[in-house]
Amino acid sequence: MEPTSALVFEDLLTEMAELVGVADYNSSSGEAIHPNDKGDINKLKRVANNGIRRFISEGPPLGWNWAKRIMSVSLKISSSGTATGGSATTLEDTALDGDYADDYYNGLILEIDGGTGIGETALITDYAGTTAVFTFAALSGGSTPDTTTTYRIGHRYALDQTFGGQPDGDITYLRGSGVGPINWINESALREWRENFTAGGNPHQAAIRPYGVRRFELIVYPDPGAAEVIQFPYTYYFDKLDILTGAATAAATSTPWTLTDTGRKEPLNYFKTDWIIEITGGTGIGSYGVVTGYVKTTGVFTVAGWLDIDGVSVGTPPVATDTYRLLPVSNLQPAGFAFDNVIRLVCMAAAEAELDDVQTLWEGKYLQALGNAYKIDARLAPRTVGNFGQGGMPYSALVRRRYYDYGRNNYLDTNTPGYQSGT
Repeated sequence: MEPTSALVFEDLLTEMAELVGVADYNSSSGEAIHPNDKGDINKLKRVANNGIRRFISEGPPLGWNWAKRIMSVSLKISSSGTATGGSATTLEDTALDGDYADDYYNGLILEIDGGTGIGETALITDYAGTTAVFTFAALSGGSTPDTTTTYRIGHRYALDQTFGGQPDGDITYLRGSGVGPINWINESALREWRENFTAGGNPHQAAIRPYGVRRFELIVYPDPGAAEVIQFPYTYYFDKLDILTGAATAAATSTPWTLTDTGRKEPLNYFKTDWIIEITGGTGIGSYGVVTGYVKTTGVFTVAGWLDIDGVSVGTPPVATDTYRLLPVSNLQPAGFAFDNVIRLVCMAAAEAELDDVQTLWEGKYLQALGNAYKIDARLAPRTVGNFGQGGMPYSALVRRRYYDYGRNNYLDTNTPGYQSGT
């Protein structure tokens, strides 16, 4: 969990806006805020993300330790069958009614292996357990499932969008699972396994391949027969931090709570569950709500309810002409709280360079902070504890860490005989 003082994207953009002279100000309190103008906010957002990418690219020779992550994938019991109904965005199989909980298959890839839509796939966005209805944006080929459609699910998993396509080590089951080994193999070899055999059980083969645009999927063999968790190391891939602004053209005064902006053009349910809408000006200023639905054709957002800034008290509903911002629920820079200052400085330097076309004190401040960031990151490296000392060894723990000495441009081992710090 991040501290409440963690640097949030909207505050970073406000400071950048003040630097280049495009900030808005509250007419009563005088408090600065990022601009609501879509052109200005898009420029600031682009520059800030460019700054973060620069920081990531200027990391240590072996990469940032904070970017070395573990991917966990929860395997689900596989299912297959024939659809008993469907639409352009759903497939139903009443044979599964009540077998699995709501959302059980969320995030898995449904594969059509017969009948209408054969060869097409869909990423499951919702699963209703009691009625066994799979919901998705659309089948990859645009078909509508019907009672001739047969499907399979449980062997293909959409990986988190922070995964860039390359695992950094072995794939394993959780410690103590007692399942047995699982190994990486080539994707074509795994498809050959699936072509020639139709077994179920505990997967012992896994592969990664692209899925859609800038995303990857994990496929396993055989189809899982039990719920298990597998893990593998990977390097974090930064996409972007996001923010969108606008002004309400209408708003509901009672439940169901809605805000309308007829100028929005994002796809249906683009903002559902993973976004919050916060009122930045007007009657409802300071109130926010978690988006539970969005309709492209009308520009109507539905929220669970309006909350005050403390997240507990009931907020003031917005009215037409109130300004708002849309934010992903998780909208923090990826390196973690300890790197907030260097991220702030690189973004200010980027604003200075790209929007004011100058490089002055912010660039120097960033470069100084980058050196401190290397030291912080080095402390994140794994350690191994050596011999506590017997015989001629000292009676103390020898903590060995191989790290990069940035002042000397070479690798050092602090336990190398004759090593002296700073020499």
